[in-house]
Amino acid sequence: MGGIFGGLDPTRQGESIVKGSARIEQAATGNRESDRWSIAELTLAPDDLVWLHQWAHSLLPDQAELNLQYSSRSPKFGLLFLTLAAEVCRRETEESEAWPIIRSIGWKPEVKSVLFSKQGAAKPLLCHAIEAACLQYGLRNIVRQLGKMHWFTSIKLQFGLTRTGLKEQLGKWLYLDTLPTVAQLLLEDEENRSESFAGLIESLEAYQDGFKHEEELRKILLASPWILDDWVDDVLSAARRKPAVARPEWRPPEPPALAIDDAAQSVAYVGEASLVWNAGKVEFVAPLRQELDQLCSCDRFFVSVADETKALFIQQLDGGFARAGGSGRDVQFAAVTPNVCVAVTDGSSEPLAVQLLSLFDPDAELEAWVEGRHGRSEPVDCETHSFVPSRSYTFRVPIDAVIEPQDTASCEWSSGSHKWIRMAGGWSPDLRILLDNNELFAGCERYQEPSESPRWIASIAVRSIDVDWDRGSFRLRISLPSGARLLGARVFGKAISFKDRTNSALQSAPIPLELNDLKGWVDVRIAAVCGEDHRVIRRNVDLPLDGLMLNCRGVWQRHSPIDDLNVGEIRRLPCFVHVPDPSDSSDRQWIAIQGYREVGIPRKRPGQLRDLAGWGQALELAEGRFNRPAGDQRQKLASRVIDRGCVLDCLQIAASADVIVRLQDPIEPSHEHGIVVWTSEGHLVAIGREAITPTENGGSWRFDRPSNGLDYSGSIVAVAVAYRGKRLGAWWTDDWCRCVRHEIRNGHAKETAALVRWFQFPLLDRRTAGTIRALVEEDGLAFAEAWLVWRDDRTNRQPTSTDRILATEHLRPPTADPAWYEVVREMFTNWRPQPDEAEQLAGAFEEIASNLNELVDPLPLASLLEQVAEAAPLLAGRLVQQWLSGRSECAGQAKALLHALAEQIRPRRNDGSSRNESEEIDPRVDGLRLSKPFLEQILETARSQCNGNSADAYAAENLQTLLQHPNVSRLVTAHLLECLVLTAKANHVTT
Repeated sequence: MGGIFGGLDPTRQGESIVKGSARIEQAATGNRESDRWSIAELTLAPDDLVWLHQWAHSLLPDQAELNLQYSSRSPKFGLLFLTLAAEVCRRETEESEAWPIIRSIGWKPEVKSVLFSKQGAAKPLLCHAIEAACLQYGLRNIVRQLGKMHWFTSIKLQFGLTRTGLKEQLGKWLYLDTLPTVAQLLLEDEENRSESFAGLIESLEAYQDGFKHEEELRKILLASPWILDDWVDDVLSAARRKPAVARPEWRPPEPPALAIDDAAQSVAYVGEASLVWNAGKVEFVAPLRQELDQLCSCDRFFVSVADETKALFIQQLDGGFARAGGSGRDVQFAAVTPNVCVAVTDGSSEPLAVQLLSLFDPDAELEAWVEGRHGRSEPVDCETHSFVPSRSYTFRVPIDAVIEPQDTASCEWSSGSHKWIRMAGGWSPDLRILLDNNELFAGCERYQEPSESPRWIASIAVRSIDVDWDRGSFRLRISLPSGARLLGARVFGKAISFKDRTNSALQSAPIPLELNDLKGWVDVRIAAVCGEDHRVIRRNVDLPLDGLMLNCRGVWQRHSPIDDLNVGEIRRLPCFVHVPDPSDSSDRQWIAIQGYREVGIPRKRPGQLRDLAGWGQALELAEGRFNRPAGDQRQKLASRVIDRGCVLDCLQIAASADVIVRLQDPIEPSHEHGIVVWTSEGHLVAIGREAITPTENGGSWRFDRPSNGLDYSGSIVAVAVAYRGKRLGAWWTDDWCRCVRHEIRNGHAKETAALVRWFQFPLLDRRTAGTIRALVEEDGLAFAEAWLVWRDDRTNRQPTSTDRILATEHLRPPTADPAWYEVVREMFTNWRPQPDEAEQLAGAFEEIASNLNELVDPLPLASLLEQVAEAAPLLAGRLVQQWLSGRSECAGQAKALLHALAEQIRPRRNDGSSRNESEEIDPRVDGLRLSKPFLEQILETARSQCNGNSADAYAAENLQTLLQHPNVSRLVTAHLLECLVLTAKANHVTT
């Protein structure tokens, strides 16, 4: 037997695992293209695959347990397992599965029970072995990225795409730019990118577009480790096939929503926190104010601290709210972080209140609290407070601080790098607290350093280097003057070690980032001596911030730009956005942007992300609103923003046919709660309270598929949780478009379009936007009726089980919602209605009241334009164009109508009179002032695009940005109507 395992006996378990993994490592050394590599790059021979199967067949349960349990053997076992799993999956699985094929490899039944649970998932020890193999041998992986199906995805990163996926989906993936998640990681992820895979995809795209010959591509495929030789003909055939839909126009990555609002902290719904001792530990207690009761419009609200639910309040008969299972309005939590985020929510994605409480200063070497009534202690200023030995105090000091006299503390508790000491009333006035032989506290007076500092101290330079936010570490570099010697240094209260002196400077070992308090700097305490002069020196050292920082459970963490941002979680967290230096010397201002919509101007202190819309766009920083330089690169903060609301995730357990929906807050379902399930076959099923089994604390809801009409023919694509018809949260798979496309082509376009909005799918995600835009082009009339106005037509058909949960008022589209209007504008970019569609759509609005009562005949059209003007001005212009084309015999009446409509829609001045389209927009109305030439350019661009003509890229972007302002949208609509007057007049003269 040849291959890399040639000469090894696969049945000798101990030897085969040790030597087999060594052979793989040796082969990878010569084949890997970067620091990280994939199993596919080994280009294993057929004999290697036979050897791996023989090893799996002969594996004994005791050998499997032994190698999984011992840390030195676990990575070796994991590497062999991962190699076999990857090679089998790439040949035999669908794109969306892995474990069923891996379990069927041929393990002995006893071995299978060691590796896999009864439900078919990998057991923890096997997962640990896979993780250990990835990390030890440098394989591509996302095992440290929680909540991303990391084991499944890490296996797929070893081979990229399956044969089945390439054969059936390659043409569509290339044409619509909708490659699967794993392919996106291999193309875009900084750590997992593969140049050879990127070159392969680039060549396939060029071949599909006619820029590369078949023989040239065949040579590339035969040389690529990502394509097996016997796949080449299938891949060539699949790459030629293009789907029967229009290719989406390429756009820059779409941004998401951000606004950092300092006013968020203006109302304090939670009182100041007090320190208490509980069972020998320090905790904090904060009171909830009565004003919280006025915020809630539902019958309950939850209070969470550091994302952990602490209390549930339920509405009483008298209208007030009382705590469930207890009394009082205090919340109590452990003192593990200096800042905690208290969030109040009713179960939906929008929090009622969010407040950041500061408990202590993580950089302070000495803090104190004085005890008052009921054992609650309040903070005091150690510099100014007069300490009285007869009162009780709590001190927070570094963990290796020394107390003299010893054994004087009545209680002591350590947490992290610091400890808390309680001094009961009656402590000695001679009490001293020392750190590195320096007094932090001496008797009843604070120790003061000498006011004058010698010159050598000013010569000490300290700066940060190698700051790595992703790995959470940095180093310090300290330069000392001649004759000075470093005795020690502390950061975050901990002593740090240094390497040998080099070029009159010392460099520390990596220091873990403890971002308990985000200041952009750390406090460094240096002990140094020069001659006989011994000093303790304090320095503030800058840490260059980077991107979006989120306060998760009291600790600041950097949000990776390639990850999703979930509105349901982020709205509850304080954040900070680092603003880079301007690219030039101008006064340009950085703004946070989502699509074309400005969602905030970053402040210089932490706040909250507000106005986020979870429609799938990226969250970016842009330098200026309009006419950004050609080389301007937006800084990405998050790859896309989605809104899962109260739903964390959904687990489909194949063996038991159960489905588990995990919630952000524990919710006990009432008879008014429900679950809506959408399957890949297009089935929409409502599940009422009677079929839902909550866990003991309500943190998860379980239901089984067969008894709720969900068979195994179609997998679940989307799940939503509702209360009185209002969507509280939803979960979906990456291929959620399948159920949408299925239902629309089955003739349920209008209701399906309404459900797409109700579920809040990421419609503007560039991976799926093209698909939805193509569906809108196919059936624009149904989407326009569902997305611009919703009339419930369900009374004309047989009722379904979903009618009770999907209440009519929640299927109606929102009004005056800039984020939703941007979805409408983007999706209707290419739809050009026919005359009969314009007439039919106008008729659908006849039930809406209009202000143009004197114009009886065109009443539906007037109502339509009133509704559409702010949402989609260009669509409004196209609708009127087509409406006119069917009424050329009434050109004179149309002219009067258009004049009246334009006057009605045109924005008003402050005095109530109509504003001319050539005058400046009032900044008090829209927050901006537009010059007349700039405004005229915008109107010209709108007219060109309405007529289907191309426009300058800058002008088109400026137009889309300005359409976020309602008055500009109405002004553009009025301008398009006035332009159509000329068309109507010309038709009249011709007639």
